[in-house]
Amino acid sequence: MNEEGTDQTQGSENHDDNDVVKIRSIITQHGGFETHEQADRRKAVFEKLQSLIHSFMLTARTDHLSKQRGKHPEMHIPEPESNEPPGRLLSFGSYRLDVCGKDADIDTLCVAPSFVTRCDFFYKFGEMLKKLPNVSDYLVSRF
Repeated sequence: MNEEGTDQTQGSENHDDNDVVKIRSIITQHGGFETHEQADRRKAVFEKLQSLIHSFMLTARTDHLSKQRGKHPEMHIPEPESNEPPGRLLSFGSYRLDVCGKDADIDTLCVAPSFVTRCDFFYKFGEMLKKLPNVSDYLVSRF
């Protein structure tokens, strides 16, 4: 739901309209919906993170190719045909469903090719993040 209380889910026709109005009213009274400005900021943050991931993936691919060429100088290892990053950043949870509360986080999943190791991602990408002026904290989560 957005701040106007528009239900953006499928199959909501089974809801009792009076209950939906009451729930939206309570959420609105408590400031639970994010404003358009907050939604725009959250989108900009996701897009910036996506750009950083793309940059990191391109660098990781270049590093990987350089290592492979060093190990096997006799082999011709071609350059990638595309400058597209080899991985993706995906969103899920309330952000993906467009039902964020005003203080909600952005749940993300980074899908990377096998040459990007856990060490590359958590430490090299982490160091890249730490250098940004608007990053105040970075915590490595190990699952």
